[in-house]
Amino acid sequence: MKTTIIFGMVLILSFTALADINHYYKIDLLYNQGNLSYNHLAVQPSPQPLQNPEGRYIAEVVSYDNKILNLTFFAIPLTIFYDVADPETGELVDGGVVTLTQSQTNLYIPYYSDAKEINIYDQELIQKLHLDVSSYSKSPESVPSNFEERVQKELQQQQEVQKIPPKKLIVIGTLLGVLLIAISVILHLFKRRRT
Repeated sequence: MKTTIIFGMVLILSFTALADINHYYKIDLLYNQGNLSYNHLAVQPSPQPLQNPEGRYIAEVVSYDNKILNLTFFAIPLTIFYDVADPETGELVDGGVVTLTQSQTNLYIPYYSDAKEINIYDQELIQKLHLDVSSYSKSPESVPSNFEERVQKELQQQQEVQKIPPKKLIVIGTLLGVLLIAISVILHLFKRRRT
């Protein structure tokens, strides 16, 4: 009985491991009086989609053939709201807003294997930062250059999409696992009644 339950749990867990893993560029952005720079750039996996605070800054991911792969709109938090309370009465006596001139934030942008660069623009569409991400990408030689190769790649991608998505596999695996556990419990109860 225990082995059946353990087998069922392993089956369920193995299907959940097939869930989509998204990859993101993680950029440690530094804001200093309108200027942007960065401390660190890396690609990191995440099982769930990562979001940025929405705003008027734009991060543009550009491919080797100068096509825009992604536009991400984001904000840099520069405002802090505060309240001051009287320590004796606990009542609010003051409050306000502080606007920062320096800030640090993490920016998450979807990863693309054929990305060459990331450009960051402010709300007036003035480029504030340029990041070379080609070291995280496929080399331009591995990007298809002629029409036939592109058609083959597109057909291959369409065939992959037609396969069962991993989320459906998780549901199917979970249902099979629950069914397996239910059958083993019913068989175990049936054996107990006989004895």
